[in-house]
Amino acid sequence: MFKLRKEHLAAFEAQVISLFASRVVAHVKAVWPPECAELGDAAVTEIVRGAIQRGAALGLSTELDIVRFVDLAFILAKDFDTNPLAAWTRPILADKTAPPAARLDKLYQRMEEEFALIEKRKTIKR
Repeated sequence: MFKLRKEHLAAFEAQVISLFASRVVAHVKAVWPPECAELGDAAVTEIVRGAIQRGAALGLSTELDIVRFVDLAFILAKDFDTNPLAAWTRPILADKTAPPAARLDKLYQRMEEEFALIEKRKTIKR
């Protein structure tokens, strides 16, 4: 009888994660080709893998939510969840009363508000 051991399952899990990371790398390269070309393959892969790990640590479990989190790493900063320039993200991410997907929705909403404020300030200065 064939029996799966923990090490077999760990190997399968690692392979699934690796394939997922490859798909996400392809996604970010398609969405931000000039930025990814400038960064280079190794840096893009590192940013994607790091964001996947941090997103999972925050409780994100669906592929869509993880990809949205990775996208934020490319939109805001690769370390947006700890970067002092994006400190507004931390209270949202730390809110354990909201489900992970709701926290992401809130991050995207707040990001749009922040970008709108920046644009408004640019218009006023002109």
